[in-house]
Amino acid sequence: MVHLFIVKKNNKIIRFYGKGHANFAKKGHDIVCAAISALTQHTVFGIVNYLKIDAEVHIKDGFLDLNLDKTNITERQREKADILLETLVLTLKNIETEYSKNFKLFEEEA
Repeated sequence: MVHLFIVKKNNKIIRFYGKGHANFAKKGHDIVCAAISALTQHTVFGIVNYLKIDAEVHIKDGFLDLNLDKTNITERQREKADILLETLVLTLKNIETEYSKNFKLFEEEA
């Protein structure tokens, strides 16, 4: 099962991290893993490469962590990052509803 954690501070997402494998299908054919991976990496690339936010990012096999907590970002960058992050959460909640045996989303306050 994939576990993904959304961490908020003052109602803003400051971090998300996840680990595990969905085990929906064999490696290379697992649509749940592929969807979660694509969505989370898309969000990381948007924040780091498009918005040019110097976020702390760690990606390894089955693990991804994006941390904005100690990052110096402008108000405009924060607004744009919020759009990416909140859209990510909305989409992940939909995946969790459809594939609850393979994916669990947790939200916590920092």
